[in-house]
Amino acid sequence: MTLPYWRRTLLAGCLAVAIPAHAWAQAPAITLEQALARAGLAQPDPGSAPPINPRIEASQADIAAAEAMVRQAGARPNPELGIEAENVAGTGPYSGMRGGEYTVSLSLPIEWGGKRGARLRAAEADLDVVRLRGSLAMADLGYLVRSRYVEVVAAEARADIARDIWERNRELARIAQTLVDVGREPPQRAMRAQAALAEAEADLKAAMAGSL
Repeated sequence: MTLPYWRRTLLAGCLAVAIPAHAWAQAPAITLEQALARAGLAQPDPGSAPPINPRIEASQADIAAAEAMVRQAGARPNPELGIEAENVAGTGPYSGMRGGEYTVSLSLPIEWGGKRGARLRAAEADLDVVRLRGSLAMADLGYLVRSRYVEVVAAEARADIARDIWERNRELARIAQTLVDVGREPPQRAMRAQAALAEAEADLKAAMAGSL
């Protein structure tokens, strides 16, 4: 049994509409892991240069400075060298530098009352605060990267869906025009299909602009 032309055209169009022209969403240009690596929050790809992120570098510099302060606070006081001169400005045979008397002393300050321990604990507390600030900055950066990545993926998905709807409406408009041409549908049917196609095209342009 041979179907009429208009029936064959309608069946082919229905099959084309039933099969999506594109996948649900195309893969983004980079993965989330690659985006995090570019921001310095994950290991970069083998062979690629390590990323330079001012936020991370500033946080690492603050931590390094705080660690240096902890080492300095835990160090014992340096020995003190003292030199005393006497009879430098004497008279007669004792005048001038040759007649002077010099005393060299070496002393080691001793800290009493737990001063060194208190200083060390204060420096360690400051280091903990700096590290917490660094962790917070890293968390904020990770949230920013992930939220931007989700926005990009969502925009690409919307563009994909809009493109699929446009292609379906284009095929339906073609079918409607064919049916009108063979006298199986009134002209208004083709006009409605063209209007739906124009609306789908406008949505596609808006979605494409949002995905850039």
